[in-house]
Amino acid sequence: MFCFTADAILDAFARHAPAVHEAIRPVWSALAARGVGAMQEIDSAAFAAVPDISLDYAVMEEAATSGEVAIVRGSFDWSDVGSWQAVSELTEADVHGNRGQGERVAIATFGTYVHSEDRVVATVGVENLVIIDTPDAVLVAHRDHLQRVKEVVGELKARATTPTGCTDVGRRGAPTPVLQEGPCFKIKRIEVKVGASLSLQLHHRRSEHWSW
Repeated sequence: MFCFTADAILDAFARHAPAVHEAIRPVWSALAARGVGAMQEIDSAAFAAVPDISLDYAVMEEAATSGEVAIVRGSFDWSDVGSWQAVSELTEADVHGNRGQGERVAIATFGTYVHSEDRVVATVGVENLVIIDTPDAVLVAHRDHLQRVKEVVGELKARATTPTGCTDVGRRGAPTPVLQEGPCFKIKRIEVKVGASLSLQLHHRRSEHWSW
């Protein structure tokens, strides 16, 4: 855990990671311009321009060598919940060692964790699995191979594709979740901020129906 004042960490970035410090200036300026109490959203392009480096490498290691860091031992339990194995340990196990969140049915299932967000996940005759069911993708992995999930992420990035059913990109680059899609139709959810509006459109080869 890191504790510091805003001035201290900004000064540390300026001295130890100037490239990061310069990249976040436009982000901070844009946020500050909106004023206190306004919706604080970070522009995706500005965020992508910030170098991809962790706080540990960018600042803390450099600051530690120059005597700017103090370490205090904690006497409490701690988990950074950095894997699905760690997430599963946060839930209580049943008599068969199964854990999970959301609607699920377990038949002859042992030592399995299921995370379901919007539908029932049923397991039959399996053990030691981790099943993560989200609107955009499903992960099924053996507990002994969870560390290889990063390989899945790498493969998806290499393909440069969006998982089916995840989101579509609407006007002004805003994500619009696709609720259902078929050969001749698509149902999407579009969120409009209070006081805002949508542009008028005309389609010659399709019809639209809006409900709210």
